[in-house]
Amino acid sequence: MDIDLYVTMTARLGEPESAMRTYDHVKARLNVDARLRCGLWATIEQRYVEQRRYEEAVAENDVALAELRFYLARFRAVTAEDESKEPVYRVTLEYAIDSRGGVHFEALIGAGQTATAGTLADELINFRPTAATFAVLVKHARRVNALQEVDRLLAKAQTALSSSDFEAVQRAASAPN
Repeated sequence: MDIDLYVTMTARLGEPESAMRTYDHVKARLNVDARLRCGLWATIEQRYVEQRRYEEAVAENDVALAELRFYLARFRAVTAEDESKEPVYRVTLEYAIDSRGGVHFEALIGAGQTATAGTLADELINFRPTAATFAVLVKHARRVNALQEVDRLLAKAQTALSSSDFEAVQRAASAPN
């Protein structure tokens, strides 16, 4: 069964603790960087962030970071041959990095771990300094009303991006939550 579907179904059935029991079982048996453990936690973390349950969302920080590192390593390993066979492969990985990174970034800020969140943001920006990366981070910082972090990200974006790309980030900063 698809992990996202499983977590969604347990929530809709009014039994989200079932997904956590499953995660606890997986956690007891698999390493921090095991794909099943990372994938299951990423889905649970996303649900916690949607509900603004940030302390719970950062409970498995090492697992969330292992998931991001997996995608970063996969992205770095993409060859020209890979892209010719699967033209959307790189774009798919970029999306995964931005979306998972943004969710974890919001969880960290929401849980009051601003220094760790800032380090993660800088790592994502250094990896891929694009308008999309900045916009995702700004959006998530705004959701937790971390206005100092929004200002920091905007200042970084202004120096790193072209004026048209920076305007896209500014639009993200002013969009409603």
